[in-house]
Amino acid sequence: MHLPAVVPNEGARLLAAWMVAQPVGTYRRFVQRVGGVIMADRLIAGEVRPGLDLAFSIYAFTSSAVMIASWGRPAKGWWFDIAPETGKLAA
Repeated sequence: MHLPAVVPNEGARLLAAWMVAQPVGTYRRFVQRVGGVIMADRLIAGEVRPGLDLAFSIYAFTSSAVMIASWGRPAKGWWFDIAPETGKLAA
């Protein structure tokens, strides 16, 4: 996974963190859901923001780990930051 130095938005940050925590084979299913490897990589890196339909599909695929509105929000931390108060991914 190639990620830029600056986290572009909260949706990309949450998607990248969610993806690395998933079992083998999840990325392949995600690629099929979003329409190909290039689109999957661009979404994870935050190079593109999904439209409403795709954002909903990602929300459903991640079991609500990546909220639809998070794609329009500034990132709340760096890639893979952990919130000290909860010990979980900062969200």
